[in-house]
Amino acid sequence: MTFQHLATALAMFTTGLILAGIAAPARADDSHKDPFDRCAKACSDCMWECESCARHCADLLEAGQKEHSKTLATCADCAEICAAAAKIVARHGPMATMIYESSAKARDLCAGACDKFPQDERNGARRLVRIARALVAT
Repeated sequence: MTFQHLATALAMFTTGLILAGIAAPARADDSHKDPFDRCAKACSDCMWECESCARHCADLLEAGQKEHSKTLATCADCAEICAAAAKIVARHGPMATMIYESSAKARDLCAGACDKFPQDERNGARRLVRIARALVAT
């Protein structure tokens, strides 16, 4: 299964979780199981990973590896989108589904950029896959 397939499956799964959360809000005693909370955490984790990858790409650019320029920009944009998604989803905003779906598309683009450097041990796409699997497992 490619990362794009996994990300698409994750987006559909989490959209279902969000909609289920809207239809049946969590009780106060099980708020840690709230689908919104899990989705917000996944977005927050993605933001952290993409910020870290952007820093890594900046270091590589500084070392003269100009081919990492687009990946740096992609990771930085993905981090911003995921940060916004984490905030909106965490507060159960009316645009939560829309921003989460947008963040899933951003993760697809970001992973595609990272996949161009499979030899790079700091490949953000691998970390995004782990984040996505962890969300699906919960």
